[in-house]
Amino acid sequence: MSQVLEMWEHMPGVEVVYAVSATPPPGWLLCDGSALAAGTADNLRDLLIAQGNPFGVSGVDPLLPDRSGESLPYIIKA
Repeated sequence: MSQVLEMWEHMPGVEVVYAVSATPPPGWLLCDGSALAAGTADNLRDLLIAQGNPFGVSGVDPLLPDRSGESLPYIIKA
């Protein structure tokens, strides 16, 4: 069963789960604070922009949440 992070409760349809590997499966991204450039996971990118870039920006690109310090890696459905 996936564990949805509280920070995503206001964004219906977004899936964030614990991963068993630091290498996400196809269609998923690590929650490591990376910037989402145009052409990368556009639906998720558009949603983050529409929500006011809740995890910050790098230039004009929204950032993924940074959960890299957790004992298990988190991944997000792209």
